[in-house]
Amino acid sequence: MSKAPLSPSELGRARSRFSLFAVLNVISFTLLSGNIITLYVLRLGGGNFLIGLLSSFMYIAYLAMLIGRQLAPKWGMTRLMGWFWVIRYLAMVPMLFAALASSYGQRELALALVVASVLGFNTARGIAMTGYNPILGEIVTEKDRGAFLAGNQAIQHAVNVGLGIAMALILGWKSSLAIYNLFLAAGIATGIWAARLVFSFPEPSRRTAPGEN
Repeated sequence: MSKAPLSPSELGRARSRFSLFAVLNVISFTLLSGNIITLYVLRLGGGNFLIGLLSSFMYIAYLAMLIGRQLAPKWGMTRLMGWFWVIRYLAMVPMLFAALASSYGQRELALALVVASVLGFNTARGIAMTGYNPILGEIVTEKDRGAFLAGNQAIQHAVNVGLGIAMALILGWKSSLAIYNLFLAAGIATGIWAARLVFSFPEPSRRTAPGEN
């Protein structure tokens, strides 16, 4: 039995939730990846090798998508993306204890917590990414997909720039481990909030290629 198409009101609600999800996702991703992690590792006493290793973990996500494709038929795209979006951010929780370990002189333990968190974050991210495009394809048509994505990306870029400037100003004023932990905790909380929205997305009736961050 084929699935009934979404009504205009259902599509409108789904698109609004997806747009909110996209904004929350770019906030959490900015707070938990890229330069902030590099600066945090340097603050903990990590070196260039560790920074390069952590940067390479981003590509693990693309390998993890193969796992997502195997799980998708059993889990469903929405459930798969939702749960692994949650796991993605829970994986960053151990990093919050890196500052505590460092304060007790346990530098190696602190850096190990960072490595474990970033590895788990990117692995879960890759599995979750499997559901992104199929879910997006369920709430937009080929005709309006470009306009919908362009509008969302414009908002995301503005949020990303604004947040980046705010983070730079705050870290320029005070770059203690407590401030980094505040950023990390905010990123985790925002990411889990975004994950809750995923469970409200309609289950795709057709499959498209996975993607997005």
